[in-house]
Amino acid sequence: MDCIVVCAVFQDAAAHILEWLAFHRMIGVDRFVLYDGGSTDGTAALIARSRFARQATVIACPSGVERAAIYSDFVASRTAGSAWAAIIEINDFLHPLGAESLRAVLPRYDGFSAVTLRRLRFLVSGKIRPGQLLLAACVDRAPDTSPQNGAGVTLVRVSDIQGVQVSPLGFTLAGGACDASGTPVAPAQLNAGSDGVLVVNRYRRFAEQQETVADRRIFRFVPRLRALLHDGVPAAPAGSAAAPALRPTPPVPPLPQAPPPLLGIGVISYNRCTLLNETLDLVLRHTRHPRTIVAVADDGSTDGTLDMLRERRTLTVTGRNMSIAWNKNRALFLLAEIVRCDIVILMEDDTYPEEDNWEADWIQAAQRWGHISGLPRGIPERPVTGTGTLDDPFESEWLTAQCAVFSREAVLFGGYFDTRFRGYGHEHVEHTFRLRRLGYGPATEEPGRFKSIWGGIGVRPVQSTFNAKSDLAELNRQLAAELMGDLSYRGPWRTEEEARQFRDEMRQAVPQAVR
Repeated sequence: MDCIVVCAVFQDAAAHILEWLAFHRMIGVDRFVLYDGGSTDGTAALIARSRFARQATVIACPSGVERAAIYSDFVASRTAGSAWAAIIEINDFLHPLGAESLRAVLPRYDGFSAVTLRRLRFLVSGKIRPGQLLLAACVDRAPDTSPQNGAGVTLVRVSDIQGVQVSPLGFTLAGGACDASGTPVAPAQLNAGSDGVLVVNRYRRFAEQQETVADRRIFRFVPRLRALLHDGVPAAPAGSAAAPALRPTPPVPPLPQAPPPLLGIGVISYNRCTLLNETLDLVLRHTRHPRTIVAVADDGSTDGTLDMLRERRTLTVTGRNMSIAWNKNRALFLLAEIVRCDIVILMEDDTYPEEDNWEADWIQAAQRWGHISGLPRGIPERPVTGTGTLDDPFESEWLTAQCAVFSREAVLFGGYFDTRFRGYGHEHVEHTFRLRRLGYGPATEEPGRFKSIWGGIGVRPVQSTFNAKSDLAELNRQLAAELMGDLSYRGPWRTEEEARQFRDEMRQAVPQAVR
């Protein structure tokens, strides 16, 4: 999968830097290289203390350093492993107009060295309150034909950069440039319109603007952006003076060592009381991670399962029988949203750990990719390639539902299983495909294949509660085919009635989750 790195220069950007980082992570940016031009508001320290510290490299430089020197440093030392570089300002937001991720539009630019994007200037007034999202506060912008707007080379293919020009400032490239739609253009050519693919929203103050137009298209990202920022971050400490030369930012005072990630293990079950009891014993016996919460999502069992879980004092969410997509959402929502686990392993009740510390590979997989499924021993089919390790996953044209792992970020951005799937079958294929298209999952050699790991798990050959070859399963297959191109966010409910039912189920589980 193409790795995208953003290069930007900032000064005193603490007010909105976390929103800017969160938004670009949400649309598929992998890394940030940020040059601090002498901030005094603690922006660099705020980044270092945030959840984005691992993805952001901050480099201190005096305010007088020329952009050509900054870009030369970036190209020479900071682009390794990246396929595309986005060169933007700290108040620019890359805005995919017809997609949820930058990755969805990158195939348009195959064969080009650079992409020229239109910059739409938004009016920033003095009315933005502390803590208010910039994207939610700014609606009015200059019209498309306004000279306040502009265009310029924004995306650059890293392998095609041959050098940095001083005058005019820019890059010497091996090939040509195109606009957002993929049409060849001169590098400085101004497009006539925003072409409905990709633009840059530029939020800057500008005076004497007599005419504006309302533009709320970016608002569709705001709910997920707020969700990502909901946990909050520590306040920024006082900043320090700028460094005398271009060099790495001095380290911030050491913080207490971060605890290991909170792991949630959700087991999905329906009318398999004895089997579930055995699975929970094996999970507890073989799991070694120090911060682990085990929960069961029960789909309305009538065989004594709930009595057994109460006896075990296992965190449980249950309700009437709603099929497996709904039941998986119960576990994901409980562990990711209510308990706020950093990583969630979702497994079916006929799946079990085969060795101690089995969860370690799943945790690393979530940290590396955000999402991947497992291939237990005992499945009759065989993978096409790979050994099932983190560095050499299996690659197949089919996907099992026995076990999968999700980072909390993948759930917040990619959403839940679509509740239109009923019974059993294909809900996990559509969900994995959607997450992968949004940047959560390892790339494959061919679009129709999936990667998976062994992950130290096995599966028991038991009779399924559902008949995967039933007419309902065929309807699920047809639904999955219809939804493969729909990357829109899915909540765990679709209607008001479903929302009330889901809320009531969570209310019953919450007292256990927070005890």
